[in-house]
Amino acid sequence: TRSKDGAVITHASDSTTKKFVGKFNVSGIHINKESALPLPTVPVAGESREDIAEQAALGYQLLGDACNPPKDPAELYKETNLHLTDSVFHNKFLAEDVPKLMNLDLEVGQVFCSTHTGLGFCRCMNNSINSIEQSMGIKNVMEGFMVEIDFDKKNGSIVGQFVDAKTKLFSPDLTHKPWNRAHGSKRFCKENGHHYEIFLYKDERFGCFPKACAVLLYSNDIINEYLNLHPEVDNKLACLVRDMEGQEYTMLAMAVVAAFG
Repeated sequence: TRSKDGAVITHASDSTTKKFVGKFNVSGIHINKESALPLPTVPVAGESREDIAEQAALGYQLLGDACNPPKDPAELYKETNLHLTDSVFHNKFLAEDVPKLMNLDLEVGQVFCSTHTGLGFCRCMNNSINSIEQSMGIKNVMEGFMVEIDFDKKNGSIVGQFVDAKTKLFSPDLTHKPWNRAHGSKRFCKENGHHYEIFLYKDERFGCFPKACAVLLYSNDIINEYLNLHPEVDNKLACLVRDMEGQEYTMLAMAVVAAFG
């Protein structure tokens, strides 16, 4: 927002719902390039699309209360020029959802930080894979799995969830987790002259979906050999990986993503 005297006013906000940290939102106001003026830290219910819109609307309420004299949040919002967010799913529709909460018939601009062609490709490919999965009746396939999948929308597709699960199971970044098998697989590779490196894939917003697919395809035979020799590795992630390995379309989808990415 730009004030009448030309000052650029920026409202910065971020929330967290991490385990052992808490669920809260912190925010502040920058006027031009001066130090931030902190706003109250508030508890939040979560980070769904609706939650994020409500947090942004609350920010305008706090801004309005801080004005002298106080201003209506909807009037403040009319002066907004732009929303700048990352491109995670729950932020994508902020410019649509906030005015609806304020009963306003307008939409301000929204741009995404770190937006690039790789990002667009990753999201498009994952959405395409999800469409194929729905056409295949993937829910019927999952009913035969050893474990129930809690599908996380941020992974975009079941294949995306598989990539996420497999990298978590063998990533050296999660060796502090009891279900992680990075140490065991590395020891197995050293004893048998194999070598591979797995990084921790979180979601496609960072553009690493093709890279993660390529790495997992390269290490697929090694990981399968390790799992076949160690049936005692039977935690939920390992069972999910074993189930998905049996789906031919999984490897095909990963190969397409890796090749085009």
